[in-house]
Amino acid sequence: MQALFRPSNAICAYRRTKIRRIITWLPVGFWMSFIFYWSARSTLPGFSQTFLDLILKKSAHVVVFAVLAVLVYRAARADFSGPAALLVAGLIAIGYGALDEFHQLFVAGRHAALLDVFIDAAGALLALNLLDRTRHGLFAPSAAPHPPAPPKGR
Repeated sequence: MQALFRPSNAICAYRRTKIRRIITWLPVGFWMSFIFYWSARSTLPGFSQTFLDLILKKSAHVVVFAVLAVLVYRAARADFSGPAALLVAGLIAIGYGALDEFHQLFVAGRHAALLDVFIDAAGALLALNLLDRTRHGLFAPSAAPHPPAPPKGR
């Protein structure tokens, strides 16, 4: 005898999809929390030499937001096609970079810098560009160009 209230396959598929979406967005949330944690600190570890400290911190901006863009792209692929997922990932990563700088206005010992938003955006866009190139196989050797068409006879 069959159960009266057995869920349909569509409902089970929806639940699996919903759980999968939650699981794919969890790393994004954790990474954003990681960024927020370090952004909320009044002092950051660094070098005593200002030039090395500048290079370390700006490189960290690039890497941290490149990772965020990749994680968002990975999660957004469930809902968007390739180009749209890239756009969503870029907008979320750059938007979060702007919010991160705005947040730093309220942290003692920190200041917001528009340059940091541009550096965050550069890291995100660099990572998404590399993702798009590998997705389309643009790093593979290119095929030989088509030979020219033969001249038409009169």
